[in-house]
Amino acid sequence: MGTDTADMIRIAKEILHALALKHTSNFRENYLEPTLKLELIERIFPNKPNHPKQKYRLTEKGLKIKETLKKH
Repeated sequence: MGTDTADMIRIAKEILHALALKHTSNFRENYLEPTLKLELIERIFPNKPNHPKQKYRLTEKGLKIKETLKKH
């Protein structure tokens, strides 16, 4: 896809900052959980959601949507 994998892996705080959000609970409810359920992102440690080094990456489905949005 031409996207560097390291660029796609983010911690929740980085995502929160990128979306200019201030409240973690709103972020989790309104952004993180829905994108996980839609399988647009996935956890690096899927069986340990509270892992201290938990990060998230775009799935293949998420990457396709990102590429589509870039075109428009």
